[in-house]
Parts: sequence; structure tokens; C-alpha cells
Amino acid sequence: MHMRAWPSVLGVAVAIGLAAAAMAQQAPSPKRPVAERANPDDKVGTMTARFIDGGWDGITIPAHQVCKKFGGSGTTPRLALDGYHTGTQVILLAFNDDTFEPMNNGGHGIVGFRINGKYASTGTMAGEVNIISQGNFIVADNRGGEVPGYLPPCSGGRGNVYSVTVMAVTWADTNPPSYRVLNQTRVELGRY
Repeated sequence: MHMRAWPSVLGVAVAIGLAAAAMAQQAPSPKRPVAERANPDDKVGTMTARFIDGGWDGITIPAHQVCKKFGGSGTTPRLALDGYHTGTQVILLAFNDDTFEPMNNGGHGIVGFRINGKYASTGTMAGEVNIISQGNFIVADNRGGEVPGYLPPCSGGRGNVYSVTVMAVTWADTNPPSYRVLNQTRVELGRY
């Protein structure tokens, strides 16, 4: 009698395992943009970016440009761009805390600005909100998890180094969106 029970227990376990596998295949995954790097043989110039706003100097984060937790109302800095690839459709700004690895590599959020023409500048986007304006959009929320969108520098004045990776990309409004990086540069925002 004990031997007959074993195949039915095994059968139930296999059936549960197959059902769980089927459910895992059907579960929706987060829609993250799919990035692709440009062909290294593409001949592209050097892209440069500089601050338009006088408050940013690349050395110290302006006091009002920090997160709300520390008394600021930070926005993304306005940048003037030159030398980006002629096929560029969108400029992506990936905000980083270079000192704190979990918030590095776009950990403070990634935002996009649609452009056209040979000279471009980015606008500003308010931090810690999920509001977009004409031609600007949030590509990825910050990894802090407490607020949506771009998270301004938020180390509490511990001297962390913040930067932004500026990427010139082609853009496809697919689901999830996909883009191809044509060229990029890095701008140090300063310490906070």
C-alpha cells in the first residue's frame, strides 16, 4: 500500500512543478529599455557637454539641487551638447552616484530629451516626481525606490561624487523601448 502512494505523490509534485513553470512564463516582466551599443567601426566625433546653468560648476552640487530629504528641490541640470552623432534622435542622461555602487550606472534615474538639429541642449526635469514635459520623458526611475523619476544628489553631504552619462541615441518607441547608443560622454556634477 505504501508503494502505491509514492507514484501519486510524485505525480502531484511533477504537476505542481509544471504549473509553476507555465505561470512563470506567463508572468509579466518589467518593461526596461533595451540598449544596444554602436558598431565600434562607426566613425563618430567626440561629443562634449557643458553646463548652461550658472549654479552648476562640476565641483560642488548647488545647495538647492539636492533631494527633498535634505532641503533641496533638485532638477536635472541644463546641458549644451556638441559633436553628437548626426543620426541622434534622443539624448539620454543617466544620473550616477559614483561613490555608492547601488546608485551608480543610472541609479539616480535615466531621462530622455528628444532633439533635432545640429546643436542641442537639454531642458530640465524636476526631481522626485513622475511629471514629464514636451519632448522630455523618464526612461528609468531611480533605484532608491522611495520616489519616482530622477533622484537629485541625496548623500546628506558626505562628499559623494555625482556624475551624468550623456548618451546620443537612436530611439524606438517599442514595448519595451529600445535604443542604440551612437556616442556618449561623462560630465561630473560635483560632490555632495
